[in-house]
Amino acid sequence: GGYKCICRTGFSGEFCHVKDQQQQQRSRSRGRSSRKRSRLTRKKKRQQSKKCRKEKFRDYYIEPDGCRSVKPYKMSNCVGAGSCGAIKTRTRSVKFVCPNGKKYKKDVQNVRRCGTKREVYG
Repeated sequence: GGYKCICRTGFSGEFCHVKDQQQQQRSRSRGRSSRKRSRLTRKKKRQQSKKCRKEKFRDYYIEPDGCRSVKPYKMSNCVGAGSCGAIKTRTRSVKFVCPNGKKYKKDVQNVRRCGTKREVYG
């Protein structure tokens, strides 16, 4: 057996690609208002992408000297324009292992909350 498309209202055809005549006439009469709405939606999406947000991932902590954490950890970083950064962090104790076999523990900062930092002048 194959599959069958269940088309949204106002569309038909094998792949739901044909716009019904009645639907086309209705959309023409709205014309200007629907264009305005799509422009506003695009503007909102653009603002959301500029916002400061927390991006979560799971990876090893890697030090500049080549040492890395024994296991991968849940981590986060702040992504956004301008003064986006961590406004709340938590210290976590992590075990590291080096290529030469040396092992040590170190406290690392983990991002808990992101936001826009205001410039502070002292």
